[in-house]
Amino acid sequence: MNTGRRISKSIHERQTQQLLAAADHARRLGRGLNLFVTIHCARGGIEMEAVHPFITRLLKLAGDWLRCNAGEPPYYLWVLEAPPHRGLHLHYAVHVPLDLRRAFVELQRSRWVYAAGALRKRRVLRSKSIRYSNTPAPCREYVDLGIGGLLAYLLKGTDPSACTDFRIRHQYQGVIIGKRCGTSQALGPKARHLWEIA
Repeated sequence: MNTGRRISKSIHERQTQQLLAAADHARRLGRGLNLFVTIHCARGGIEMEAVHPFITRLLKLAGDWLRCNAGEPPYYLWVLEAPPHRGLHLHYAVHVPLDLRRAFVELQRSRWVYAAGALRKRRVLRSKSIRYSNTPAPCREYVDLGIGGLLAYLLKGTDPSACTDFRIRHQYQGVIIGKRCGTSQALGPKARHLWEIA
C-alpha cells in the first residue's frame, strides 16, 4: 500500500468516483459488497503512524483467506476516518460468500485484527451484513437503495464542493496522513478496464 505522507482533510472527488465505480463493478461481477466492517483503530492502540501497515496486514490476512476458501480474489473498498472526538477508525465493505460469512467474521474477530497489530480490547471491531447488495439496479440506485445508503455513509467525508454532485451529505472526518481510501486490486481501475474490454 502506498501510504505517502500526503495530508488530506477530505476524500477528493476523483477518489469518490473511483470508490463508487468499484462498488458498482463488484455488483456487475455478482460479488456485491455484503459485509460492512468498522475497526476503531484508536481504541485498539493503532495510531496514525501505524495505521497503514495495520490496514495492509489486516486486508492481506482477509484477502488470503478469501482466495483460499472462495477460490477468487478479494473484493473490497475501504475508507479511513479520524473525526474530532471519535478517534481514528477504518470502515471497509467486502464481498464474502454467504456460506463463508460466519467463519470470516469469527476469524476477523478472534485473530486477524490482533495479528495485524491491534490490542485485545472490547469494542474494537464491529461487523454487520449489508442488505440488498446484489440488486441489478444502476449504480445510483445501488447507492441509494441497493445497500441502504451505506456507500453514502462511507463517502460522507467527500470534499464538500463535490458532495452535492454525489448526493452525499458531507460530514468532516478529520485529517489523515497518507492514503485515505482504496480498493482491492480486483475492483481497481485496471481490473475494471480489463473487464470492460474483454
